[in-house]
Amino acid sequence: MDNEKIKKDLKSFKYSYIFGMVAILFLMIIRTIHHESSSDLLLIITAKIAAVSWVQSSDYTRKGRITIIIMFLIALGLAIASLLTEYGVY
Repeated sequence: MDNEKIKKDLKSFKYSYIFGMVAILFLMIIRTIHHESSSDLLLIITAKIAAVSWVQSSDYTRKGRITIIIMFLIALGLAIASLLTEYGVY
């Protein structure tokens, strides 16, 4: 691939990430106004941030990668517990 195509791909990924996050935050605001839970959207945001952090973690040390994994697992556990509580399972 040439350098220009790589720059274009990176720019498109950046914009798609930003627009996706804005759309999810907009939906969270709408749900909050209508007193609905938005824990499923929080789970999507958590997964997106974890994926981006993992890809960028090649610059991190081993300790940094382990920290990212632990933070993601804690957030995932809390989001799943929240969803289960919402549906009366937990």
